[in-house]
Amino acid sequence: MIERAGNEFVLTPLGEVAAREVAEFQSTMETAWELAPILRATASHDVDVDIEAFAGATVTAAAPGNPYRPVNRFMSLVERTETLRGLDPAAINPLHVDELYERISTGMETEAVYPSTVVEELLTANPDRSLTVIESGNLTVWIHDDLPFGLTLCDDRIGVGVYDDETGLLRTYVDTESPAAREWAEDVYTTYRSEATPLTEAFDLSRLSSDSAESGR
Repeated sequence: MIERAGNEFVLTPLGEVAAREVAEFQSTMETAWELAPILRATASHDVDVDIEAFAGATVTAAAPGNPYRPVNRFMSLVERTETLRGLDPAAINPLHVDELYERISTGMETEAVYPSTVVEELLTANPDRSLTVIESGNLTVWIHDDLPFGLTLCDDRIGVGVYDDETGLLRTYVDTESPAAREWAEDVYTTYRSEATPLTEAFDLSRLSSDSAESGR
């Protein structure tokens, strides 16, 4: 593994191979440790994930003094993308509802898969604004009541998010521009969207017009 070369010791060819393997193993374990919340979420829904595809990813976790770090990271990606697709098992953070509605209304092409409870909350909380973004043609929504985690596909990065069961806040958000991770994300998104029900088949959107009219009286 090591041999003397003059006044110093150097790795033998076998030692160089062993050193590379140890370094790769250490890198894999470091990535696995950072991705632990994501790996638990994917495992609970039998979703396979290649750890190496997320090597070098940006991992943003909530902190005691800053619980909004993950959602702020997510919004920083939304600010610079022209298209957004994703799975979201939780309601939109109230702090960012206005910004998301604005981005969609002004042209960000958006496809989203939500649980029915989240869609109901979004539609009833502000029927007028919901009707506006739906009629803009920039937002397409599907319903799926068993989403494993948050998943976002932006123009140049994909992200995976895990939520806190008690607070509903985004607890960990991992994003990357890795081609392998994007391929994985595309497959996961396509699978869940193919199982989902279009919004127009699950909800009577005509009620939004009447709700909006009632609120304007």
